Amino acid sequence: GHYLQVGLTVKIRETPVAAEIKKQMPEIRNRILMVLSSKKPAQISNTVGKQQLSQEILNEIKQSLSSEEFQEDVLDVLFTSFVIQ
Repeated sequence: GHYLQVGLTVKIRETPVAAEIKKQMPEIRNRILMVLSSKKPAQISNTVGKQQLSQEILNEIKQSLSSEEFQEDVLDVLFTSFVIQ
């Protein structure tokens, strides 16, 4: 089997969204794990694949937040580390 480890940073606006993300963290983690486990290494080994993955993760984070306002406060998902073995 393959092993994937990613570190993420979520870019947000300076609003109460940070507290909301903390509150929803179990669901957010679960959603991100679902996305990651659906990927084959070949799909995410190149730059385009990684960009698509960060966009998918961004969408999942937005979907787990209660209001559209909060969703708009989540700007970007950046990988701080990315290891496929």
